[in-house]
Amino acid sequence: QRRQDAESIKEALSLLKSLVAMVKSLGWNDPESRKELEKINNLLSDAESIATNMTGSIVGGITQGNIVSVNI
Repeated sequence: QRRQDAESIKEALSLLKSLVAMVKSLGWNDPESRKELEKINNLLSDAESIATNMTGSIVGGITQGNIVSVNI
């Protein structure tokens, strides 16, 4: 069950990262927006680390060293 939960969390995080990238591409490029998007990206990365740690170093074939983050 824990592995399934971690995989579900990873899937949701991937979708959220895509949403952040889409928002960024809409031209939200003012300093305040960049600051908020960076905070969101950091929270998503933290959540991804927690999901990875739920089942050890491998979740759904993704190792901790292969996690992609959105740069803002």
